[in-house]
Amino acid sequence: VYDQVSFIKGNRNIEFVNNGTRYYVNFLDYRLKGDVSPLEREREKIEGIIINKRVQHIRKNIRKLLYDDALSTNEAKRYDE
Repeated sequence: VYDQVSFIKGNRNIEFVNNGTRYYVNFLDYRLKGDVSPLEREREKIEGIIINKRVQHIRKNIRKLLYDDALSTNEAKRYDE
C-alpha cells in the first residue's frame, strides 16, 4: 500500500492471509498522524502537567521558607561577594 491515508479512509474492512491464516480486520475508528487527539485521551496528560506545576510551586515555596527561616535563626549564613 503506497498511500496509507487514502487506504485507511477508503477501506474500513480488509482481509489478508499470512502463513496460511486468513485475517479479517474491521476498523471502527481511526486517527491519522497529525490529527488532534480527543480531549478524553489527553485529559490524563493535562492533569499530570497541572499537578506537576503545582508540586514544583510548592517545593519552591518550601525551599524559600526553609532558607529564610534558617537565615533568621542564624542557622545559615549568606556570603555575598
